[in-house]
Amino acid sequence: MDRPQRIPLTLYSKPGCHLCEDVADHLEALSTRWPLDVTVADITRDLELHRQYWDKIPVVVIGATTLQAPMTLDALRQALNDYQPTSTDHD
Repeated sequence: MDRPQRIPLTLYSKPGCHLCEDVADHLEALSTRWPLDVTVADITRDLELHRQYWDKIPVVVIGATTLQAPMTLDALRQALNDYQPTSTDHD
C-alpha cells in the first residue's frame, strides 16, 4: 500500500505572535487528516524574510498557494484540498 504523499508547507512566523500560534494550532489539528511536512521559518532570523513578511504574518505557503493573515481554518483546509504537487516540492 502506498503511503500518502506528504504535503510540504512553510509557516512564516515570529516568536510572540499570537496569530502565528493560532495558525500553528490549526495546522496541528489538520495534520490528523493530511500528512503535513511543516517547516516553520522565524522571520526575525533572516533580514530578507523579515522585510518580506513583517506586516503579513502568519504566512503559510502550500505548493503554489500563499495565505497570509488574517487566515481561517477553512482557508487552510481549502488550500490543502486544492494542493497539487509540483516538481519543486520534491527537491
